Amino acid sequence: MKDKDYIINSFILQNKNTLIDIYNYIKFWYDKSIEINMIKSKLIKNNIIFLHNDNYKLSEEGNV
Repeated sequence: MKDKDYIINSFILQNKNTLIDIYNYIKFWYDKSIEINMIKSKLIKNNIIFLHNDNYKLSEEGNV
């Protein structure tokens, strides 16, 4: 994954996203080769997103 902006942009459309929402957004607009496990491992590990009520939200770090 080249850039965290891809993920942050998906939250402009809606405040909460499922992992599939984020994946589909990145795959459609930015990177056809992205894999869903790449998104989950990198974003959660780097505290960009967090799971809340079965949806992902941006963390404070993701909002910066």
